[in-house]
Amino acid sequence: EVVRIVRAFPRTLTMDVDLDFGPRIQFLKDIGISNVGRVIARAPAILGFDVATELTPKMRFLDKVGLTVFDMARFPPLFTYPLDTIIRPRLLFLAYLGLPLTSKPLEWLIAPTDRDFCLITLNGVDPQVYAKFKEALPFMELPRPPRKKRRRRPMLGKPRYSQENADRLPLQLKSDRRFAGFRERYEELSRQLGRKKKTSRVSGKEVWDAEKDEWVWQGGAVNPIATILDRQRRRKEQA
Repeated sequence: EVVRIVRAFPRTLTMDVDLDFGPRIQFLKDIGISNVGRVIARAPAILGFDVATELTPKMRFLDKVGLTVFDMARFPPLFTYPLDTIIRPRLLFLAYLGLPLTSKPLEWLIAPTDRDFCLITLNGVDPQVYAKFKEALPFMELPRPPRKKRRRRPMLGKPRYSQENADRLPLQLKSDRRFAGFRERYEELSRQLGRKKKTSRVSGKEVWDAEKDEWVWQGGAVNPIATILDRQRRRKEQA
C-alpha cells in the first residue's frame, strides 16, 4: 500500500509525519472513518489538502446535501475534486432533477467532463441545460488555504522576462486586454454568438464560516440552494 501511495502522490516523500500526516489522519478519524488506511490508499491526495479550509468545508457540504461518511468511505477520491466546480453543481443538479443523490454511483458523478456527466451519468440530459443551471448557481466563496513557504532556487543569469521589459514583450495572445481593439472584437463576437455579457446569477453567495463550522448564505435574495435541498427533502418524505 505504501508503494501505491508514493506512486500516486509522490509529494508524500517530502511531507512531515507529524505536521502533515497527523492532522489529515485525525480528521478522517473524527468524521467517523474506521479504516483510515484504506481511504488514504484509494485517495492519497487527501494528505495534501488543508483540514480547516479544504477537507472540513467539503465534508460539511456533503452533510448539507444529505450524503454521509459511509458514502464518502465508499468513494474517497470524491474529496480530491473541486467543490465549487464539480461536487457542488453536480450534486445540486441531481437534487434539482428530483433524483436521489445515491441513485448514481459517486464514481459516475465525477465524470471527466460536464458533457459526459449529462450524456452518460444522467442518460442523455442536454448539456446546455446543465450549463445554464451551473451559470445560475450563486457564487461560492471558498476559504483560502494557508500559503506555504517555499524555498526559492537561485536563478542563474538574468531572467528572460522581467518587470522592466514587460511593456516591450510581443503580444502573443489575442485575448490580451492590452491588444488594440480587443474590447470591440469581444463585443462583436458576443453579439454573433448571442451570448450575454453577464449571466443571470442570483445576487448572493455561499461563504464558509470557520467559527460556526458550516456554509452560510450572504445576500438579500432567497437562497436557491436551500430551496433545492428543501424540495429534495419533501420528495423523500412523500416517497
